[in-house]
Order: sequence, then C-alpha cells, then structure tokens
Amino acid sequence: LPQITDLPQTTSTTEVMPSTKLDVQQTKSQLSERLVCRRRELSKRTLKGLLGNHINVFDYACEEVTLSSDLDTLDPSREPVELCSADQRCRVTAKRQDTIMHVGGADDVMVVSKCGCQPRHAQCQRRPLMHTYFPGTGFEAHIDVGACHGSCPATGEQCKALHEVTESITSPSGQTCVKKIKACGCAGSCVYKQHREVYLENKWNETSRQQYTTEREIISGTCVGSCAPSHRHSAYRQRCAPDLSRTSEIWFVGHLGQLLKVPSVRGCVCE
Repeated sequence: LPQITDLPQTTSTTEVMPSTKLDVQQTKSQLSERLVCRRRELSKRTLKGLLGNHINVFDYACEEVTLSSDLDTLDPSREPVELCSADQRCRVTAKRQDTIMHVGGADDVMVVSKCGCQPRHAQCQRRPLMHTYFPGTGFEAHIDVGACHGSCPATGEQCKALHEVTESITSPSGQTCVKKIKACGCAGSCVYKQHREVYLENKWNETSRQQYTTEREIISGTCVGSCAPSHRHSAYRQRCAPDLSRTSEIWFVGHLGQLLKVPSVRGCVCE
C-alpha cells in the first residue's frame, strides 16, 4: 500500500472549473441572490496512526447556498466555488480514494473532491463522475465511473443505472476492478441491471500444446429495488430476485487453475 501522510486539519483547496467564473471585483450586492455551489465539511473522525499520532478523516458533501446568506463565500482565500443559474443544481462531480493507515489496519475512503453545477430538471441520463484512485502514487488512475441523475415521467419510476461494466486498474497489491456505469434509464422499483464482469481464464492451445491466459467477459447482471406487497398476502412484501428461468451458471478455469462458477442473470421478477 502507498505511504499516506496525515490528513490536514483544514479543508484543502480544490480547483473547480466554473460554469460561471467568479469575478471577486463585482459588488456583492449584484450577486447576493445567486446560488453558490460549494463543498462543505460534513463530518470528521479521528483515528490513531501507526506512530501514535492522530489522523483526521474528513467527509464532505456538496451544498447550495445563496450569497445573501454567506457573502464571505466570495473570499478568494477560501475554497473555489461555482455560481449556479436557476435551472442548475449543485452535485458531486469528482471523488478521490484516500488510503488511511492506522493501528486497526488500512481503510480506502472515497472523498468528495469537486462540486459543480448541473442541469436541475433534465431527463434521466448518465452524467460524468470522475474517481481518482491511489492519488500521489505511481498507480494513480482517473476513471469516469458515471452517475445517474434526472427526472422520470412515470409515477413510481426512478433514474437508475441499467448497464454497468468493470475496468481493471493496477493497484499496489495487483490488479483490481472498478465498476463503471455505461447507461441510465427510468425503471420501476424492481429492475434488472446489466453488469459485465471480466475474468482471467486459462485455456489450452491444441496447436502449440501450451496453456495460455485470456480475458473472458461475462454478463452477470443484478436485481435492484423492491417490490410492492403481495395481493394475496398484503402483510408480506415481495422481494426483487433473479428470474430463475433466465438465469444460468457459467463454469471455467481461472488463471490460477481454480474452477470458477459465475451466475449469469438475464432478468428479474418480484416473488
């Protein structure tokens, strides 16, 4: 694991590309009714470091405030902010993974690093969400994992991830997989979410009479959401589960020689 220094006591400065650049020379009265998108410290917990020192771990959230309620937001010495228009809202646009070394072990924590203005009433769609893994090390990687935001026209439907894939990145302990949202859509409470997993598989080449390793992509799929109570038994709530008639098991030999079994779900039902 990479060596991590103590986290600072104060909020670090994060550069945000503003949708409307702030001109601190403008009079505050001209801007007093605009909405400001900023990152705010949500909570803090203290862990004991390996050397007996104290490590502060901060959690952040994105919030909207009016300049009339906090005019000091325009202070150039504070963390950068964005001005949002009336049809925009403040959302998380980037996170980073911090590895915290403490006496209890090592924790990987995703921390909000950037906030930005995005359309408020747009229809359900995928929006960029950047994740930075292993920052400040030779393994640093930037992945757009995506997020689902927006409204749905039908009652009871929600904006959800309907298609996910995995991407392999190099970590200090070897290869690791990161989930990425490929597509979003409006769906009911119980919905099938397509998910693709990539595995390393051992195969045998009949021509060269040698074993080789290749990547194998499997559509595993998951079921997310909840179901309404049964009509016959109103006290019991049904569960959103894989449709057994559309579920199979895929067997293959992994790159370490082990026999692997991966369920492949192609549909979901309330039962």
